[in-house]
This record gives sequence, structure tokens and C-alpha cells, in this order.
Amino acid sequence: MAIYDIMINNRQHYHHSTNRISLTTRIIEEFVLRSWWVVLFFLICYACYDKTMQQQDNAIIKLDKKIVELKIDKLYLEGVRNDLLIQINSQSDYAWIELTLMKGLGVVPEGQTKVYFTKQDTENL
Repeated sequence: MAIYDIMINNRQHYHHSTNRISLTTRIIEEFVLRSWWVVLFFLICYACYDKTMQQQDNAIIKLDKKIVELKIDKLYLEGVRNDLLIQINSQSDYAWIELTLMKGLGVVPEGQTKVYFTKQDTENL
């Protein structure tokens, strides 16, 4: 009698677990079949979100490059500004005026020799 009870219990347990699996499968199938439009909507939303995030990442990269370029330009222009401030503040210094004339206009003070380099001379070097 004990073996018969064990067989019946095993059969009921097997039958109960298959009902659970089939019930779960049936619920999933019903959800997918009745709610296919919800799944499709979520897939479309995810695709749009992913595309937008890629565009945003590309925009961030471009803006970071622009920031670097602007920082380089800023450093260069700060150097030019400092040179101009030094020139403005040194207008009363005769040595600075002489150096500026020599540098900007090519004027040479008396007693010094001015040297010219032409394109032909530089090509032969």
C-alpha cells in the first residue's frame, strides 16, 4: 500500500507542476498576444531613446573639442594682450621704443649693420 501511495503522490506532484508550467506559459502567451502593441511601443521608445542618446554623446564630444580650441585661443590671446600691455606701459622707456622700432619697422640704430636675407639666399642654405 505504501508504494501505491508514493506513486499517487508523485503523479499528483507531476500533474501539479505541469499545470503550473502550462499556466505560466499560458499567462505569458496571453500577455504577448493581447498586449503586442505595448511591447512594440516600448521597443519604439527604446530605439528613439538610444538614437537621441547617441546624438547627445556626439554633441558633447563636439562641444568638448570646441572648448579645447577656445582655451588654446584664449591662452594665445592672453599672451598677445600681455605683450600689448607691456608695450603700452613702456612707451616712456627709450630702450623699449628703440627695440620696438627695430623689431616692427626694421630700423637699425647708427653704428649697427642691417642684414637682409632674400629667398634665394635662404634656399641655398
